[in-house]
Amino acid sequence: MHSLLLTALLLTCGTLFAQPRYQCRYTDSLRLEKTPELLRSIEEAPGMENIPAAVRGPLVDRLLGKLRHRVFEITADVYADSTVLETADITESGGIRMNVRNGRQVLRGGRLWNSATGAVIDSSNYNIDPKRLKATGRSKQLLGHRCREFANADGSTVIWVAPGLPAGITPGVPTSPVAGAVLEVFVQNEKNTTHTVITDIRKL
Repeated sequence: MHSLLLTALLLTCGTLFAQPRYQCRYTDSLRLEKTPELLRSIEEAPGMENIPAAVRGPLVDRLLGKLRHRVFEITADVYADSTVLETADITESGGIRMNVRNGRQVLRGGRLWNSATGAVIDSSNYNIDPKRLKATGRSKQLLGHRCREFANADGSTVIWVAPGLPAGITPGVPTSPVAGAVLEVFVQNEKNTTHTVITDIRKL
């Protein structure tokens, strides 16, 4: 049994080291909105009931102020199942609502994580059907690569693809018919509008 486990571990490590590796460096700024849900979650935190009401309010304001201006300098190693994204403006809800402006997220194993908080973001917001994406004939430069534009019929989904980069670089969208790295995505649906841009890729 132990030899089988060791063999499996070695195979896994070999696969990991064989994957193309990229590095993304970026900053992450987080600003929390002072919503009733957020205030309630703080007030219900363990130990808050022991703090006098006169002190609790200013304490919460100080906490929110610190969170609102946190800036993270981050370097990420990116593999085929892990992509660093830049989101221009995205609002997520689930007990706590936050605006992440110029925030970056990390996609790991098909799940989108907020790199500042570690919270899982609902990647179903993308809701992309790759079979409906067609080349528009337009292109633009991103990170020094000429990216081809693909869109669906109503224009609610637009992606820009760099054919010269590996297809493993993608902001978590299913793009099987499209060859190359997806460097920018715009999606508008009934939930919200999401605009993601990969800002820096350097092969190690």
